[in-house]
Amino acid sequence: MKTCTRLITYKKNIMKTKKILALIFLSAMVILFVISYGCKKKNNESVTAKKKYAWAVGVKDSTNYGMILFTMDGGNTWQRQGEGSAALLGVDLMDVWAVDSSTVWVVGSDNTILKTTDCGKTWVRIPPPLNRPDVFLFSISLVGTGDVWISGAPGIVYNSKNDGNTWSVFDTIFFQHGIMQGIHAINSQTVYVAGEPDPRRCGVLLPVLRMEARHGILSSLQKIITNMNGSA
Repeated sequence: MKTCTRLITYKKNIMKTKKILALIFLSAMVILFVISYGCKKKNNESVTAKKKYAWAVGVKDSTNYGMILFTMDGGNTWQRQGEGSAALLGVDLMDVWAVDSSTVWVVGSDNTILKTTDCGKTWVRIPPPLNRPDVFLFSISLVGTGDVWISGAPGIVYNSKNDGNTWSVFDTIFFQHGIMQGIHAINSQTVYVAGEPDPRRCGVLLPVLRMEARHGILSSLQKIITNMNGSA
């Protein structure tokens, strides 16, 4: 009889222990879920906030520094970046390309190529492929993070496949030494360039250049003449 009583008590203790362990496990899962949800929500909020980051550039003002403006709230408020930096002294800035919330490229007068990797806290000059201060860079476009395309005057088109460490310079004679005011890379093989080959023509005709590159080598270059309404 005593043996049966002990056995029943033992089984009751086992059941009680199982219930306690189940409650502990359930509590642990709830805590882990809350922590995971909180971290995920925080990360999502951080990503959403960074999607509101934007940069705008312009010519130098009375301070004699090129203008770089930054917003982290979708344009509601703006703050200036780079004022006092030697990299921006005396240059007019014409175009900007943000790779992500930290890495941004800017181009402008005096053959200037600028880059930041810390969200604009510091700006550095990237050495251009040509040592010509008379070159004026108008436009920049990137494919991914390291395939950089830049256009400017006179007849300038630069390309770097390794984040600006080395550059290729395309034939300026083909571009008629003109003002290549816009460039857009569709992918690493197809790039469009637009500009004015003869400044005296005041934009009556707008050449659009389509470049096809294979294995990093320019294999064909086609010029399409369009009028101002965009028809071929």
